[in-house]
Amino acid sequence: MRSKVIQFLLGLSVCASLALAQGPRGPLGPGGGRGFGPMSAFEHGQVVTGAPFTATLEETVTQKLADGNTITRTTTSQFARDSQGRTWLQTTTNGLGPWASASGKKTTLTFINDPVAGTGYTLDQSAMTATQRTLRTRANGAPEGMSRRQEFSESNAVKTSLGTQMMAPLPNLLQGTQITRTIPANTIGNAQAIVSTTTRWYSPDLKMVVMQTTTDPRMGTRTFQITNIQTGEPASTLFQVPSGYSVTARPGRAAMRLSQQ
Repeated sequence: MRSKVIQFLLGLSVCASLALAQGPRGPLGPGGGRGFGPMSAFEHGQVVTGAPFTATLEETVTQKLADGNTITRTTTSQFARDSQGRTWLQTTTNGLGPWASASGKKTTLTFINDPVAGTGYTLDQSAMTATQRTLRTRANGAPEGMSRRQEFSESNAVKTSLGTQMMAPLPNLLQGTQITRTIPANTIGNAQAIVSTTTRWYSPDLKMVVMQTTTDPRMGTRTFQITNIQTGEPASTLFQVPSGYSVTARPGRAAMRLSQQ
C-alpha cells in the first residue's frame, strides 16, 4: 500500500514542483493559465533561476454537497527553491483516494527536483527510501501547444486587473488578476451557463503566484497561499538525499523546459 501511495503522489509532486517554479509567462504568471497549488498543478513550466526562497505552502479545498454537507481538505507543505532552480517540497499525508490510510497514520514525503543534475527524488522519511527519476528537459523553454480543453478555457476567459498590493517581506508590489471563465449553456450538457472565478496575486520577486482562490460550482472553492517567506539561498543539503537512505531508480515522466535566464 505504501508503494502505491508514493507512486500516486510522485506524479503529482513532479507537476507540483514544476508549477511552483514557473516564470512570468507560465501558468502561474500574471495573466495565468491553470497551474495552482502544491498538489494540484495542471501544467509543466519553466525552471526559474535567480529567485531563491523558502516558505510554507497551504492549499485548502472546500466542497459543498447537495445534501448541505461540507467537505474541507487542507494540505500544508514546506517548500524551498535555490538560485539554480532546484526545488524541495515536503508534505505529510495519510494517503489519497483509494490508498488513504484507514488508520489515519501519516507519511512524510519529500520531493526534490534538480534540473542542474537532471534528476529528481521522492523520499519516504519513515521507510528511509529514495526513488530516483530522470528529468527530461526541453531546450530553449519552447512552449507547447495548448490542448483543446485549454484553448476552450482561454477563449471563454475574461481577465481583469485587481491592481497591486504589498506582501512582506517582498520589496515589490504583487500584481492582482481576476479571471472569469464561462461555459455557455448546452455546451457540456449544462442547462445553464457555468461560471468560475479565479483571483490570483503574482509576485515578480518570487516569479510565481503567492495567493490564489478559485470558485467553481462543479468543484467548490480552492485556495492557495504562501506564508513564512524567507528570501535567500536555502541550505544546499535540502537538495541531496540524506545519508542512510536506500536509493531505487525509476524512469522519469516529467518534461521540464529550461528558461534562458
